[in-house]
Amino acid sequence: HDYPWSLPGIAIVLYLIMVHYLPSVMAKREAFDLRWALKIWNFLLVVLSVFIFWGMIGPVVSFLSHRGFYNMICLPNGELYVGLPFFCIWLFALSKFAELIDTLFLILRKRPVNFLHWYHHTTVLAYTYFSMAVLTPPGAIFGVVNAGVHTVMYWYYFLAACGRRPSWGKLVTVIQLSQMVVGITTASCWRSEERRVGKECRSRWS
Repeated sequence: HDYPWSLPGIAIVLYLIMVHYLPSVMAKREAFDLRWALKIWNFLLVVLSVFIFWGMIGPVVSFLSHRGFYNMICLPNGELYVGLPFFCIWLFALSKFAELIDTLFLILRKRPVNFLHWYHHTTVLAYTYFSMAVLTPPGAIFGVVNAGVHTVMYWYYFLAACGRRPSWGKLVTVIQLSQMVVGITTASCWRSEERRVGKECRSRWS
């Protein structure tokens, strides 16, 4: 697959320039009232996350139930990367570019942007774009988990933008941290299995 590798690099550089310089510009201005924009934006991301989740969850669960986790690590025939599942993975990777707008909303509203926030956005964008370009097996699992988490997270943000901050805010934090554990575990298993089977698995990604 011939994907422009400069695209995520350019996006990340421009994003970091925005994170570094735009807050100083906003320091001289009043914060923008973006309540309606936030409502629309968060609701659109809920719809997108639900679509990606339901487009991927069926094929992933079916593959895991019939072939098992370790057979999924290599995906020698790329079974999950055809049709709707492939479209959802492609859409999932591109959504990480759109999610950079979350930071723009924070800055325009004069809210703090901490290290963890911008580090998360940049590294996840780079990883998901790489996963789409080379079709890594862990990408399918990560896509399902992340889309499910984002469905809950952006629904929470949508309700908060509507002035109805839910009482289950801690749940959002818990599932966000849990997906990190799932992602690291899956990637570690993939790397371990890739080493174990040697050329048979490596040839799939060479």
